[in-house]
Amino acid sequence: MIAPVDGSQAGLQADIQSAKTKGNPLHQEDFLKLMVAQIQNQDPTQPLDSSEFLSQISQLSTVQGIQDATDLMRQMMEMSASNSAFQAASLLDRMVVVPGGMAPLEQGRLAGSVDVPHGMSNVQISINDQAGATIKTLSLPEGSVGQIPFKWDGIGQDGNPAADGLYTIEAKGSIDGELVSLTTYVGARVQSISIGSSGEGTLLNLGALGAISLGDVREIMG
Repeated sequence: MIAPVDGSQAGLQADIQSAKTKGNPLHQEDFLKLMVAQIQNQDPTQPLDSSEFLSQISQLSTVQGIQDATDLMRQMMEMSASNSAFQAASLLDRMVVVPGGMAPLEQGRLAGSVDVPHGMSNVQISINDQAGATIKTLSLPEGSVGQIPFKWDGIGQDGNPAADGLYTIEAKGSIDGELVSLTTYVGARVQSISIGSSGEGTLLNLGALGAISLGDVREIMG
């Protein structure tokens, strides 16, 4: 049962403000109940202004619409985060290609790719150890264009197997007679997955290469 109310526009505003002050959320149904109560108890000599009522309802509907949109957006973000986590879980212990200039050699396998533009020739990939010494040089076929994959079996220039660990990757090519450095991507195994807090997203932990965002993955190698 609705308590006696002041049947004036000022009374309606006071009731709304009172609900807010007491910390009670004022929903659309609550506002309509207040409006009906005001009409039933209004002073005939001081009737309520219908245009003011329409304005109040319009404002309330707008606020309710914003709240509904906010709730929907939050639900969509939660679903997106869940989908990202599910997708990341399928990458556990798989090889992925990400932007970078360092790659791990694991059990005689190192892989990556090079972004080769049109008109580039004599593209060579240098694989260097931590001291900066070149262990192996790979050459891409002439006419290669786009993101071209490469693999190294771990056998150095001297014919001996190199030790597992991190190696620096450098790619260069010639264009119009000028030597140009190229963007490289490296392969690494997903060792674990971290579900970041709000705003951080899902992270893939790539061992010695550290953590990268799921969105940075360019290719899944298997």
